Amino acid sequence: MDEQQDRISEQEVIREKKVHGAFWSRIYGGYFQSEEYARPLLDAADAVIQEHQPDVVVDLGGGTGFIIKTLAKDCAEGSARRWVDMDLSQEQLSQVADERITTVCGSMLDFDRCSFVLPEEEVLYLTRSTIHYVGMAGQRRLLRHIRSQMNPGEFFIVQAAAFENSEDALCLSELFERMQTEKWLIPLDSLKNLMVENGFVIDRIIQAPPLVMHSDEMEYRYDVSPEHMKDIVQELLSRYEHPRFLVCHEDGFAAALDYFILVCRAL
Repeated sequence: MDEQQDRISEQEVIREKKVHGAFWSRIYGGYFQSEEYARPLLDAADAVIQEHQPDVVVDLGGGTGFIIKTLAKDCAEGSARRWVDMDLSQEQLSQVADERITTVCGSMLDFDRCSFVLPEEEVLYLTRSTIHYVGMAGQRRLLRHIRSQMNPGEFFIVQAAAFENSEDALCLSELFERMQTEKWLIPLDSLKNLMVENGFVIDRIIQAPPLVMHSDEMEYRYDVSPEHMKDIVQELLSRYEHPRFLVCHEDGFAAALDYFILVCRAL
């Protein structure tokens, strides 16, 4: 099962290579390169950094390095000794181009703390919009592994795609499934339970700005024809009554993906 989950994660990344690199700054209205949209996550991380002074800050699945670069710029000099961006995509890491940032090509599912941190050092992990990549079956394993690479009292800040309404979460997950992707959205309550079950205590939960995904961008990203996408949405609408995240229009639809930031400590 572990090897299967590793393959799923790698396949998701490989499949989306055409939107990686420079193109990533434009997709979804530039959401993932916007300081405005990232501000709640940046502020949450900055607060932990200023109070606890970790030696190393690691962005797991950090892509082009936007979050870690902005943190390194915003934080006072000396507040962290090293800044690390880890991602499975070399195309994403190629965009970092910042001498303050160490890039590591690796998977969240099997990384080793020792790759970033000396035995006496403290680490802060953060991640944005990655948990759903490993599918429904892989989320528990992912969180368990991250916890295994932490010492008690260290922080993990996760911005996760999650709905408070379980029907909305299931509907969007089925949309991903119909597009032949393993991504799976988890209800917020289930995510909170998973964090606790895997050795974390949640200090704060903060709502982040939603990500608005337009159908034409999703068609391009996931290699789905407009005709097939229309069939998928019509089928979902026949089974789910008025999904609150989905707005249909003449040329397709817009789906608003809710995000929540969980500031967690390792027990």
